[in-house]
Amino acid sequence: MFVGKYIVMGRMAETKALYQGKMIIERKEKYLKIIIKINNKTIIGEGEIEH
Repeated sequence: MFVGKYIVMGRMAETKALYQGKMIIERKEKYLKIIIKINNKTIIGEGEIEH
C-alpha cells in the first residue's frame, strides 16, 4: 500500500526555503509508523487508515 522509503522535497512555510529529506512508512499491527528526517531532525508519527 504506502509502506516504503521515499525522498521528500518541499518548501518551508515560514521562510520559503527549499528542503529535502527522507521518509519511511512502516506497517505495524494495526497502524502505520511514519519516520521523517529533514535537516538532521527526526519526526515520528503513527496513524490509522479507515476504510
